[in-house]
Amino acid sequence: MMKRRTFVQTAAVTVFGLSIHADVIARPFHQPTKGVQHWLRQLAIATSAQRRSKASLALSSFRERTDIVDAYFARHGYFSDNSGYYFYNEKESCCFYSLTLRHSKSGLQDMLVAVLTLDADHVWRHTHTLTAYQLEALARAANAMTGHQALQALLLPVPCAARLPMPQAYKSQLAEVSISTEIHRGKAATNIRIMENGQTLFQDTFESEHNLTSQPVIA
Repeated sequence: MMKRRTFVQTAAVTVFGLSIHADVIARPFHQPTKGVQHWLRQLAIATSAQRRSKASLALSSFRERTDIVDAYFARHGYFSDNSGYYFYNEKESCCFYSLTLRHSKSGLQDMLVAVLTLDADHVWRHTHTLTAYQLEALARAANAMTGHQALQALLLPVPCAARLPMPQAYKSQLAEVSISTEIHRGKAATNIRIMENGQTLFQDTFESEHNLTSQPVIA
């Protein structure tokens, strides 16, 4: 049986006044390109998500769903960056991929991560959208919990019939993950908490490297 370990970290940050929820698209942005891409790769590697190219995916409902998701976020300036599709869960029934918004003058970028799940009728659905703040927090958790045998089951979203009490929370296979960001005067404090069977497995509050510079747009 897997030995349960508890990870708790708290950085010296101030609690600010604005929460960024899971369904928020934050723009514009000031984040070095290597930052968000590094967090995406770090999370994919830590959770053993399997990368596929779109060309290798034959299921028509997957292509149809990604086309719909891409068209929606393109209206907000976010475009699929062709970095691949990362599959996980039993029979690869869940997938995440990134969409980026680039600042042409500075070369900086923001990122959203769309999460798709395959339902009982074998139709792909768009079930979650993670912000760059949440991606940073998940990568941070994955790094702190290196060696844990169930990172994929603890960190990555899966479908959940019941609505969670906080909009910025989601269910993973084994846990409940809550990530919120509060912003004040150009600085962001992010908190991540992972609960397993009612107990805190991991908690961290830190000053985010990702930096939001204007009001968020609700998706």
